[in-house]
Amino acid sequence: MLQWPESRRRELASVRLQLLASKGPEELTSEQRRLGEEMRRLRVEMMAAFGELRACRTCARGHELPRGRWEGGFCCGTTTERLFTRDEIAALRAGGTEPRHLRTPSGDHAGCAFRGKRGCSLAPEHRPGICVRHVCAALEQESRVRGNYERICALRRRMLEVFDEFRQVERLGATSTCPVGR
Repeated sequence: MLQWPESRRRELASVRLQLLASKGPEELTSEQRRLGEEMRRLRVEMMAAFGELRACRTCARGHELPRGRWEGGFCCGTTTERLFTRDEIAALRAGGTEPRHLRTPSGDHAGCAFRGKRGCSLAPEHRPGICVRHVCAALEQESRVRGNYERICALRRRMLEVFDEFRQVERLGATSTCPVGR
């Protein structure tokens, strides 16, 4: 049996419960499902556009805990709840993410519950959009040198547009007072 720190177990349980409480794809409108699926596709496409990230390997070196626990993943050193917001969880669920997809690494807990010594334990399609579309100064510089910065910017803009549209559609559906049958 894998051993996790109690703090990681609590955070994992919280995210899984919130995910279960969100509407699953079968409970959503076709528009909400379409947007959820597009966000899922864009998360994968964005990670592919980044390629193998060198900037993320050492960005946390020398920083205080929890961010500096490992050499890389400074931005992942934040709290799980700051990344897995209600809207991010709803978007993940709309794209098909289920509790079984949320696997954490074993070992120390330093920042997000899914951050481990070797990076994020989640597949790109199951990561919050904020984690995939975040571009720090070092990552921007690396992307410019590689020549893929414009592509990353275009994907980031599209991700933000779709996420904003999803939130708007979701809120309209959640607050609708239109009586059925009238």
